[in-house]
Amino acid sequence: MILRCVLAGLVCVILLGGCSLGVSFEPGYADLDYPEIWEAEAEESFSIGPGLLSLARWAISLDDQLDDGEHELLQNLRSVRVKTYSLKEGAAANISERIARTRAALLRKGWTNIVSVREEQSHSAILVRLGGERIQGLVILHSDAEEAVFFNVVGDISVQNLTQISRKHLHGESVLAGLTSAHL
Repeated sequence: MILRCVLAGLVCVILLGGCSLGVSFEPGYADLDYPEIWEAEAEESFSIGPGLLSLARWAISLDDQLDDGEHELLQNLRSVRVKTYSLKEGAAANISERIARTRAALLRKGWTNIVSVREEQSHSAILVRLGGERIQGLVILHSDAEEAVFFNVVGDISVQNLTQISRKHLHGESVLAGLTSAHL
């Protein structure tokens, strides 16, 4: 009985909690500078790692409405991390600076900035980690006067494939459309 409980617990840890087993050593993993507890309140936070992604891939493989590019994208994902925060009063400037520091640190580590917008009340950045003609990591950082979002996808993703999928689902031009090996 105890052995079964231990084995069931191990399976749960691998499938559900194994979100960062080895992923933090992947090139597309971004060390993000999250807000401190006195600056913001966590609204949503999830991290899906290799174990849970393989379960999701199996379930999604049953969906015949996905095209080959969408299946390939899902097959090559290693991790997805999303954290959203509700900012406390007066913290917007600090969070904007956090995003600027995180962006600068990622640029020093070889990431490519594809979008950066800094306005009076908001700060947004989209960065990719490239390996050849493929994206190894994608980071989206955003803050405004009320909220902050930190997003990191780790995998081996075709730029062309991601561009086609974003055009299909976002009904327009993709910010990734001009990204090629020239950006390396």
